[in-house]
Amino acid sequence: MIDDGSTDSTLEKAKSFEVYGVKVIHQENQGKANALNKGIKKSKGEIVVTVDADTILTKDSLRKIEIDLQTGDLEPSLATLR
Repeated sequence: MIDDGSTDSTLEKAKSFEVYGVKVIHQENQGKANALNKGIKKSKGEIVVTVDADTILTKDSLRKIEIDLQTGDLEPSLATLR
């Protein structure tokens, strides 16, 4: 999770998820594109999902994305080789 210079309690709330393995990175406001690039560069997973602060995910959203990718019901919008 990249916190791009939020001025509310976002960073503190995000850090509460570190106990579940969520990596939280704070940077001074450098813009959405920079935050996305940093997050993708720091990611280690096979699948990377990007969301904005106003995105609402259900409890099983990521599982559904994974299943849809595996079954071919969803095509990745961007593929990169590492």
